[in-house]
Amino acid sequence: MVDKKGKPTPKRKEAQAKLNLSPLAPGASKESKKVLKAQTRIRRMENRAAYMRGEESALPARDKGPVRRFVRNYVDERRSVAEYFLVMIMFVLFFNTYSYPHGSTISSCNYVLSNDIYKPKWIYDVKKN
Repeated sequence: MVDKKGKPTPKRKEAQAKLNLSPLAPGASKESKKVLKAQTRIRRMENRAAYMRGEESALPARDKGPVRRFVRNYVDERRSVAEYFLVMIMFVLFFNTYSYPHGSTISSCNYVLSNDIYKPKWIYDVKKN
């Protein structure tokens, strides 16, 4: 073992020179860095475009397979009430503004449902001891 005591502390430059932390590859030039950056950007854009098209090869491993494909297609195709909400509101507004025999019935039903005038009896029932 080498005795380290009795000597001054080496400068940082000297200590790093002893470690010989040379890179494995020679330093890259600016041009090669630009070319590499452009290539990775193009590859990334191609992968994203394939992902957006829904190609199976571009999806992550957790989303690949026939079962996941079926679930993705099912979720994409299903309909919900929210999709037709604007259309339903337009009909309600139309029936509320014009006085038709059936329109008044629809508007009164709308009024009852939207303003909570009608509440079932079981809401008000309180058990007595």
